[in-house]
Amino acid sequence: MKLILKLTVILLSVSTIAAQEKPIYRRGGHPGKKTAGSGHNMFHLRFAKNILSEKSIREANITPQQSQILKKEFDLIDSQMYELDQKIRETSRLQAEIALKVLTTPGGNADEMFELTDQIGKLRIEQAKLSVKVLLVIRDTLQPHQCAKVVEMMRDERENMKKRLEQMREQMQERRTLFKETNKTNSMD
Repeated sequence: MKLILKLTVILLSVSTIAAQEKPIYRRGGHPGKKTAGSGHNMFHLRFAKNILSEKSIREANITPQQSQILKKEFDLIDSQMYELDQKIRETSRLQAEIALKVLTTPGGNADEMFELTDQIGKLRIEQAKLSVKVLLVIRDTLQPHQCAKVVEMMRDERENMKKRLEQMREQMQERRTLFKETNKTNSMD
């Protein structure tokens, strides 16, 4: 019984986070504007939006006409990602409700839960396809030399992200070490 209670609490906590009402805005997003959330499929979309910055347009020599096409396509993909995020949240919420029934009902049928898991998987596949579509839009809109510059910028952005993550890890490790040392000192007093 304790195990079922613990599993129920964990499942409800995770499901509540997954099905949160408040949309997650992408970095640089605007409150009130419906935009896609963050996640592993969002890197290309976030990067694509950065291509439209003045600095990136200048570096890749993107024309105003190309910029307009890219913006239109990226906005369309962004709204499709947002719709998928909403569907995933709603399906996750429903899945959590069913999971609670399955956990609390001896011999409860989990088929509906598995069906919802499959639906969420299909929605995530659609998100991954949209992520690839971002790359295709860039390829089909820009000239080969511009694409080469964009690839270079994308690699630089990934490297910068890796460096920032490593710095954050190091800072967290330093904080943990300091915390442990402080606790040791306080326990000796």
